[in-house]
Amino acid sequence: MRSDRLHQGISSALMQTVIDHASGHGILRLYGEASELSLGLFKKFDFRFYDTEVVVRNGVECDRYLVERRLN
Repeated sequence: MRSDRLHQGISSALMQTVIDHASGHGILRLYGEASELSLGLFKKFDFRFYDTEVVVRNGVECDRYLVERRLN
């Protein structure tokens, strides 16, 4: 996300659209891979953290958080 677009609700609106679409199409589970920066968004939408992986990007180690949300 561009820095001039932060805190405008864009990511939340996109996440809600994904959840609504999945629910409307009978999808029972969503899962994703979150960075340290995006983990808060996933938590806000009731995704459950279930594992962490370490990945290397351009020679830098980063934590990647595996998250899921079950839909009704």
